[in-house]
Amino acid sequence: MEKRRKWHSMALLLTLLLALSVLCFGCSKPKLIEPESKPLYTLTDATGTKVSFTKKPERIVSLSISTDEILLDLVEPKRIVALTKYVDDEGISNATDKAKAVKGRVQAGNPEAILALRPDLILLPDFSSADTIQSLREMQQPVYVYKTPYNLAGVRACIKELGQVVGEEAAAQLILQRMEARLSQLQQKMGPIPATEQKRVIFMSDKGAYYSPEHSFNDICKHAQVVNALSQLHFAKPVTVGQEEIVRLNPDAFILSGWV
Repeated sequence: MEKRRKWHSMALLLTLLLALSVLCFGCSKPKLIEPESKPLYTLTDATGTKVSFTKKPERIVSLSISTDEILLDLVEPKRIVALTKYVDDEGISNATDKAKAVKGRVQAGNPEAILALRPDLILLPDFSSADTIQSLREMQQPVYVYKTPYNLAGVRACIKELGQVVGEEAAAQLILQRMEARLSQLQQKMGPIPATEQKRVIFMSDKGAYYSPEHSFNDICKHAQVVNALSQLHFAKPVTVGQEEIVRLNPDAFILSGWV
């Protein structure tokens, strides 16, 4: 009788232990992890950093006047939360009227103000301060650094690149088509000017006569059918030319920037 009670007590104890172990196992069962959204597309920026997008950016911050102008033709204003202050300067901006539809203005040197805008894309040119880029990335901001265009071919490439970044390749292609059409119309209106009759000009910056083999001014001269006189010096890299060389070249005209 005593043995039967002991066996009964042990069976009861084992049953309780088994029930407890099942209960604890159920409590410690790991929760299912929701799968992360797969990137819609991934691009590599000018710094070699891969930037992934799960959707088209809807809160874009531009930190360059060039990007300001391109973005306003690429996307609807409601997808842009801030542009640079230079977009409102008629001396250098071609988009002062369009920019009025975007209220925000921001500077690259103020990362806290950028952070407050809750952007899902920050566009910076590759000449931006490395500290600025690093600071924004350390704050887990969605930064894309694009290659700065210096000539017409670079502008075409930049428009195409930014179209990919914002998910608007078709809109970028439309911009390029309009640009080519305007250049073609310009050539038709001007007609061919013989090389012997083309005027010789020099571009003057605030530091003097400036020349660069990749400068957009060379493309302007080509399409305007004038000669960049400084190109006759055959410099292989950007340079500010001395006064003696300018006198020797004896250009027909100087081209000066009207903006300071």
